[in-house]
Amino acid sequence: MVGAKIRKARKEAGLTQAQLAGTELSRSLISEIERNKRNLSTATLHILAQKLNKPLEYFVVEWRVSGAERALLLINHAHACIEIGDSEGIRLALDALKGFGALPDDVKARMHELIAWHEQKEGRPLGAVNHALTAEVLFAAEGRRDKQWYCCYLAAHATYASGLYSQALEMCNKALGIFRSAEDMPSKRQLTLYLLGSIYFALGKIESAQKCYTEIAASDGEEDKRSLLQAYHGKAICAQQLGNTVEALRWAEQAALQAEQCRDMEFYASSLITWGSCLVKMGHNDKALAVLWNIDNDSRFAAHIAHTARRELLLCLAEQDPYPGVICISLEQYLSAVLLVAPKQGGYEDTKTQWAVAKSRLRRAAKGDIVSVIQQFASLFLALSHSARAAEVLAYGASLMERNNDSHAAYTLLKEAYRLRRDTAVEVGSL
Repeated sequence: MVGAKIRKARKEAGLTQAQLAGTELSRSLISEIERNKRNLSTATLHILAQKLNKPLEYFVVEWRVSGAERALLLINHAHACIEIGDSEGIRLALDALKGFGALPDDVKARMHELIAWHEQKEGRPLGAVNHALTAEVLFAAEGRRDKQWYCCYLAAHATYASGLYSQALEMCNKALGIFRSAEDMPSKRQLTLYLLGSIYFALGKIESAQKCYTEIAASDGEEDKRSLLQAYHGKAICAQQLGNTVEALRWAEQAALQAEQCRDMEFYASSLITWGSCLVKMGHNDKALAVLWNIDNDSRFAAHIAHTARRELLLCLAEQDPYPGVICISLEQYLSAVLLVAPKQGGYEDTKTQWAVAKSRLRRAAKGDIVSVIQQFASLFLALSHSARAAEVLAYGASLMERNNDSHAAYTLLKEAYRLRRDTAVEVGSL
């Protein structure tokens, strides 16, 4: 028991309970811990380990077991910390694992898998990929295809979340290659297909993304209803991008219904926002604003959902003819206020919100102010690896210059948009 180990270590150090407690802890707490009457937090255990000049693992695992067993116990302890959200406990367990030398391959595989998960959580995609692929090779030697898949999927997700879409595509295809057939590990295959569709969508390969979502949607009747609603929403945004607004609206409605049944508020919100965007593209602004009103008045939605909804509606309204200036200016003011008070993240979501405001304002801008703003936002999206969004910005700029009877500037912007789309297609095709 941990209490007995602490009492033994205290006596070896020649300390009383009061001396061990010092100023950070109380003598009564030490007494309760030694009698196993109190559960220790990782932070308290770390303080005691330092005071008693013992490694943390001395208290966490049985000291006399083999190195491999100690490492395995630390890995299990880290997983227990993950379950309860003890980030400090995870970090300390990982620090202790770094001190191990040679380990059996099965233990080494689990260690690298754990480190890969932690690297991803901490936003270090390349470290996550490195450890995930090391674990994948070790699991492959054991014939653990489920673990192989997880490691490849983790690497794909880590790179996707960091905007490294070409690398994510490579990792995702590697994960798909582990399946022996369409019926092999179906739930894992659906997860992989959804991530693959998201990667293709981010790269602007809408038809390829649509194929992924269609395959998932064809599995109607499976137990994993969340995969279905993801597929429905994926098909909605693909249809919207391809200009098929009626089909997009139909899939968005199905996704919203499925999400509400599953009580998945994240996808319910996304589906409603897509629904509203489709209504704008069909010219039904009043109905779209009614969807926005429903989001505002539903207490189940967090505040950022309302921000996202306004942004997506403004991105669509800015392209409408005739230009709905009153609505757009109202949405611009709301989003500008959000940008003023929100922490400056500088990532894709913030940039997209800034672009929504700028996109609308450009409809009222003087001809000479348009190109510089377009080039600025195209560069920002390119820096974030969103070449498809950068191409959209350039194409929008071309349409504005055409409205202003400047065919030369319109052609230059359109040519640059085409080059970006072509380069992305070549890059994706080479993987």
